[in-house]
Amino acid sequence: MTGIMIKIFPYQLKEYISFTKSWLINYFIVQIILMAVSLPFLVAWGIPFSLASIVGNLIFTPFISLFLFVSSLFFICNIFGYAPSFLIYILEVISSIWVEALTCGSPSWMVSIPHGSSLLVGLYASILIYASVTTRWHQLYKNPTHIITFALTLMIIFCFGNNFFNSYHPRLVGNKLLIDPSPDKTLKIYDTGFLSRPGSITSKVHYDLKKALTESYGLPPIEEYISDRLNKKTCKGLAELCKITEIKKIILPPLKKMPKDFWWAYYSLKRISAGTNTQIIHSRSARKTVTKMLGSSPAQKTRYTALQNGMFV
Repeated sequence: MTGIMIKIFPYQLKEYISFTKSWLINYFIVQIILMAVSLPFLVAWGIPFSLASIVGNLIFTPFISLFLFVSSLFFICNIFGYAPSFLIYILEVISSIWVEALTCGSPSWMVSIPHGSSLLVGLYASILIYASVTTRWHQLYKNPTHIITFALTLMIIFCFGNNFFNSYHPRLVGNKLLIDPSPDKTLKIYDTGFLSRPGSITSKVHYDLKKALTESYGLPPIEEYISDRLNKKTCKGLAELCKITEIKKIILPPLKKMPKDFWWAYYSLKRISAGTNTQIIHSRSARKTVTKMLGSSPAQKTRYTALQNGMFV
């Protein structure tokens, strides 16, 4: 009996390896197709995509399957009036492991593509639609190299094309913040109270400002962020911004007597900036510099209106 099992084992191992290889190839094809299809939407909406998405989805699938299975089992037990504590413990362990895995992520994994040309986005979408109509999808898995090569080539050309057609023009966000690009593709941001406005800091940074930076410039490094306000919301907003992109220098007005909740936000910003090598400078000229870019004189108002209307002066 033992001899028969020893003889059968190599064949079973070979079959298992062949099945795993086939499954991984099919999985990779599906992920490449999903990335190719979602790319024009992400670019048009100003949303970056993660290089770790393929590996992340591979890891996430068994976690979510196990979590849903245990949750369903716990729900069924509750229907019959029994709540087993060991199922609660298993759910906590699964959640803790997943949260710990999420902390290993890095903003450097995110790739941001500027929205360089609507015509290019439309052409890319048209090619995908044409390929989906004319391709016999059941034959794709017979030639995985062809579909992977085609999708990767199309995405690379699309990314380079958007960067080529992208023009680095100044942009206003919320009529309170000016993004001023330089020829070396770094940015200077002048804030006249954008972060200090009423509303959610997370929404303003992650949805308004990040979208504008990604859509227009591909989320490049910020050379200087100059604000004419110094309060709790400004510090919290800058701390959030440091987490999603590189800021080399933050210039703020001088410190003065502030409420206690401000100091908590300020030292939180200091800790985060120390980890990202961001220099924080307090200068009396911060307000003057921002006012010079977005001030109240007739000439500045003319420039401000021109920027709002898309005229780059």
